[in-house]
Amino acid sequence: MPFWALEIMNLSEFEPTLEKAIGLDLTSLGDTIVRKAVERRLTANALTDSNAYLALLRRSTAELQALVEELVVNESWFFRHPQAFTVLSRQAQSFLASNRDGLFRVLSLPCAFGEEPYTIAITLLEAGVPPAHFAIDTGDISLRALERARAGKYGARALRAVNDSLRTRYFKNDADSWTVLDSLRASIRFLTANILDLPASGLAGPYHAIFCRNLLIYLTNSAREKILASLRDTLRPDGILFVGHAESLSILDRDFVRLEDRGAFAYHRRALQPKPALPPRSTSAAPAPLPKRPPSPSPTARTFTPLPINIRLNPLVSNATAESLRVAALDLANHRRYHEAAQLCEQSLSRFGPSAAAYHALGVIRTAAGQLDLARPALERAVYLDPSHEEALLALALLARRAGDIDSANRYEQRAQRAHQRSSRPT
Repeated sequence: MPFWALEIMNLSEFEPTLEKAIGLDLTSLGDTIVRKAVERRLTANALTDSNAYLALLRRSTAELQALVEELVVNESWFFRHPQAFTVLSRQAQSFLASNRDGLFRVLSLPCAFGEEPYTIAITLLEAGVPPAHFAIDTGDISLRALERARAGKYGARALRAVNDSLRTRYFKNDADSWTVLDSLRASIRFLTANILDLPASGLAGPYHAIFCRNLLIYLTNSAREKILASLRDTLRPDGILFVGHAESLSILDRDFVRLEDRGAFAYHRRALQPKPALPPRSTSAAPAPLPKRPPSPSPTARTFTPLPINIRLNPLVSNATAESLRVAALDLANHRRYHEAAQLCEQSLSRFGPSAAAYHALGVIRTAAGQLDLARPALERAVYLDPSHEEALLALALLARRAGDIDSANRYEQRAQRAHQRSSRPT
């Protein structure tokens, strides 16, 4: 089936099936990626009718898995965003100091090609945690990715952030590739895992640390809600959740509190508020009185309140700050109200003037809405205003990589790494 013929197909017809299976928000990938993936599966099944393929997808678990393999994003490398592993090292050392005979447990999901779980193992060993005192669980919905992760064989690009000393201690060099040592692989349990159902995947906590990075941005809001609730329940009360650079969304603030470590994108669990006690059950025939309505949340609590679109004409928000409007815009985006969220960012820029933070938020929102042609200029403007804006640089790298412009993606990643190194230097 020629690619141009897919233009007449409504991709939204595929959304319910993929959302139910893996929580995927098709708009996060963009039409081009989804259409090419469907085209490849049509060709593989010798089909020319997209409706026939959709019917096959709905009845065949194997075909659904095949399409998922085409859609998942597995780009990663060792020690990606290294500040997260610095925080993990400190956490592990603190645990070891007070729990000499304990077991430090870490979950990495999804594992992609294995770079992250192997980096976690190296970090713990370098922190002085004996192999017998840590356990790493990892998994992925992609069987292809799991196979490569278990093999643990990588090219020089995946190891670009690994120094020579670590390469010598943890890898075997095979001409043009590097393979992790068996001793490192033995510390990791690889499982086929759907993050929407952790218990069924055999991943049970509690974990001291959970890495769930660069996944939430591809999911629907309802899937994010479900996953974050599951991760919270799987994380120890004193544990740490690590997310991706583009995933520091306000949806996290309800159940988690962000650590101050710049560049780690790490969160502690927020303490649960006790549920109000129900009145005693009435033993008389008369109906029991209804419980009193619980008090309104504290003014400092993060709640979502829909905002009017034309806020400049509404006196109720006349005292809003640029930061409060940015946060409100991200709240709207978390509820998939992308048009209103983008308008709020633009109104903030009109009222308060150009700002890297506002342009970055606008770029993130445009990306989530699948408007990649509009996301890129916003992110570029953020970098123009703040050349060391690490998150905007990484977001531009992701867009460039999606478009197949690997050279530009590499340049943005290198700039982001330099910006992170500068921000991490002691003053």
